[in-house]
Amino acid sequence: MAPPDVERRREQVAELVLAGYSYRQIGPMVGVSHAMVGKDVAAIREQWQARASEAYEQHVAEAMAALDLAQGRIVEAIADGDLAQADRLVKLLDRRARLLGLDAPARSEAEVTVHDGDSDLDRSIAELLGRMGAGGETVAGVDVAGTSGAAGSGEAEGG
Repeated sequence: MAPPDVERRREQVAELVLAGYSYRQIGPMVGVSHAMVGKDVAAIREQWQARASEAYEQHVAEAMAALDLAQGRIVEAIADGDLAQADRLVKLLDRRARLLGLDAPARSEAEVTVHDGDSDLDRSIAELLGRMGAGGETVAGVDVAGTSGAAGSGEAEGG
């Protein structure tokens, strides 16, 4: 554990980092170099990570205890002849597997289309740019000179 004055400084550093200040801005505010701010931030992040891990582990432990209790009651009901509870047991076991990360990740597929500059889309863009009065400069085979002022400059006409 760091000395009390270092802990107080790290609390200030944490607040300033979360507020969006850079290390170089924070240094003079708390009376240390930006390098020391970097070291403080590293220590702060370690503390945050440790707390997050503890909180996650506690959450999982509580959820597992609740599932254990529910599973015991469901199994008792099934043993007493209430076979309709079997569906709940399957759902509970599925929830437990997801909570523990035992299920395999779902497979996803994606289709990627790459345009080579000769597509209909590229020709349509070139045609539109041409109508806007573009001429001269080309990017990826598309004439783009003069388009920045014609479209999207944000300036009002006549001004």
